Amino acid sequence: MEEVRLTREELYRLVWSEPIQRVARRLGISDVMLAKHCRRMEVPRPGRGYWQRVAVGQHLKPAPLPPPKSPQTPTACVIRAPTQQRRETPVQKETAPEVTVQSKLNAPHPLVRSTLDALRRWTPDRDGLLRVRGAEGSLDVAVSPSSVDRAMRILDALLKAVESRGGRVLVRRHPDAWVRAGMQRADTLVEVQGQQVQFRLRELLNRRPHTPTLEEQQARARYSWAFAPMWDYTPCGRLSLEIVSYWPGNARKRWTDGARERLEECLGEVVVALEQAARAMREQQEAEERARQRQAEEERRRRLQELERQREEARRRQLAEEAERWHLARRVRAYISAVEQQAKLRGMDTGPEGALGRWIAWARSVVDELDPLKGRLAALFLPKTECSGREHHVTGQAP
Repeated sequence: MEEVRLTREELYRLVWSEPIQRVARRLGISDVMLAKHCRRMEVPRPGRGYWQRVAVGQHLKPAPLPPPKSPQTPTACVIRAPTQQRRETPVQKETAPEVTVQSKLNAPHPLVRSTLDALRRWTPDRDGLLRVRGAEGSLDVAVSPSSVDRAMRILDALLKAVESRGGRVLVRRHPDAWVRAGMQRADTLVEVQGQQVQFRLRELLNRRPHTPTLEEQQARARYSWAFAPMWDYTPCGRLSLEIVSYWPGNARKRWTDGARERLEECLGEVVVALEQAARAMREQQEAEERARQRQAEEERRRRLQELERQREEARRRQLAEEAERWHLARRVRAYISAVEQQAKLRGMDTGPEGALGRWIAWARSVVDELDPLKGRLAALFLPKTECSGREHHVTGQAP
């Protein structure tokens, strides 16, 4: 087992940096277990819908980390996960193709053209970014107006490189009920070998403390519930391309403009990473399918064992019931014989024509039906075609 030690502050930063499911997968544990650690250490978590609202451009203030309520509250936790889950699968190095970004956008890809048209219709949001939210056939992009041309040329080269290697690029829309019409979120997906890998392009932001405006100061003085942001964000011109879909492996999943490397120089590596992600996701699905089949087979065997156990219990109960009936039949026969002997000693008529004789004959027929030996012996010595129906009638069981 591998171990990871996290303090309260580290765990707080993790669960507020991205959805808890992703954090849990990276740590190799379930999101339920990670939530238990948060509750035990009194670490607040984002509420329902928090990350959906962040995804559409809202800037929400994280809940502050409160001081521990008790001295017994743990200040750190040790997360243990099975080695095979925590160890990342090595990814084979593949030769990256040459992907050239044009200096001017010529004959753009249809999705790039539709995205460019949509960006021109939108105005920058509070952060200065243009976000295409669910426009028909638009890519998942958020950039400033000054970076639109470069972002489109990068995406155009990337999409054409993916399709030249047999992949397919598509846009998936999934409206959120709480978002107003026309603001639905859309994902950009690369489909390779039947697997869909999500990616997106973003421009990074600079952050600086927010200086309240005069209107905000007046609103805060008048209303206790008035809200003012803690930070101001402005585009910095650096682009970042990220594979959003989770896939096991230690390959690179994000490419960002840096001092020594520009995003244009990494597109070949991005193409290879998208293909590797698709293969890894397919292998994971196949492994999960094999695990489901094994579980189904184990469940089938368990049901058969349970059925056999129930049948054995039923046979034993029947055996005990037959023994009780046999003892009862013996006692009744002894009683009938005693009645017949007493009648003969007193000179009473026990012939078949008399009332007592008819009663004795009736009583013996009842005992024959009650005695389980009659049915058992018939099942053992009579032909199968003759005894099967009789055994079923007498014992209540199929042969």
